[in-house]
Amino acid sequence: AQDPNRLWLIYQTVVAFQSQGMHAEALELLGKVNDRFPDAAKAKEWAALRKISEKDAGRGRRVGTSALLE
Repeated sequence: AQDPNRLWLIYQTVVAFQSQGMHAEALELLGKVNDRFPDAAKAKEWAALRKISEKDAGRGRRVGTSALLE
């Protein structure tokens, strides 16, 4: 079963990584979500996080939380 608290913490960790420009780390964690929680990983919120880190991987661009909420 999926623990919503665990998913929320993972989501916040990915957001924190992205806010620091740590997109490789964010993508690694998103991959683990995909493996462990495949149904949750299909949600649009998770797809948006993945898209941001895929776009900014290797660039170190810090993403503000307002950009993450769009």
